[in-house]
Amino acid sequence: MKSLRMYLLLLLLLGGIGAYADDVEFDVTSAGGSTAFSGTANVTLKGRTFIKGEWSGFCLPFDASKEVLDKALGEGCYSLQKFSSYADDIIHFKKTTAADAGTPYFIYVNKTVENPKFDNVTFVSDVNLGYGGYSADWRGKVAVSENLTFRGFYYKKAFYELVDAKSENDGYSAYWLKTDETFADMRLGDDFPNEVLGINSYFLVTGYKKGTTQKPTVVFEEDDVINSGGTSGGGSGGESGSTDDPTSLTYKIKNKLQLTDVPTLY
Repeated sequence: MKSLRMYLLLLLLLGGIGAYADDVEFDVTSAGGSTAFSGTANVTLKGRTFIKGEWSGFCLPFDASKEVLDKALGEGCYSLQKFSSYADDIIHFKKTTAADAGTPYFIYVNKTVENPKFDNVTFVSDVNLGYGGYSADWRGKVAVSENLTFRGFYYKKAFYELVDAKSENDGYSAYWLKTDETFADMRLGDDFPNEVLGINSYFLVTGYKKGTTQKPTVVFEEDDVINSGGTSGGGSGGESGSTDDPTSLTYKIKNKLQLTDVPTLY
């Protein structure tokens, strides 16, 4: 008995017990509600692909340290950035090394990573509160200006759910960051996606007037990852083909979720 207690104590001190956390899939293509999440687990973001050379929204239902992010995405292969400041219609972002649960970010990768796995992370209690587009799923709600809010979410959304299904006359819109680092305006339909995957972020616009509201620009802090371009291998994903190759997985994923025919809201 004494030897067993010593063995368990040694496992605890070396982090061995944590290594036996359950493996869990968090399906980002789901609107939520079908699975409840809790406790500590090794979490795979099922259906989530971060594409080489592109910025993407990012909002996790658990804290992720630099060590966890390095293992999931590849050390030196990503740039995680949070809101910094806003002035003269320019939104500035700055680098950060860890992700806080329920906080919206943008992330850039220099290699494609599919279904990244985050080991030994603990779900926050609000992960099961909101799904199917309901307002409880909005995370962070970072006030950028009087009319702009940076919001994160965990579950898949249809485009109209990004404005809580408000009508055009209510003065609401949404800005989605495109691959060229400009914003798509939901009310104008300019390459705005029909639906978006979970573990994501965007900007809610209030006081919106179609045709007169000026879209802001976004500026990210430069670093070696952004300047390095694309590489192959590493992380828990790996290359899946060029985004310009119609036969590649990344092309199919990207174009399935970035359709341009968006109906007008009334």
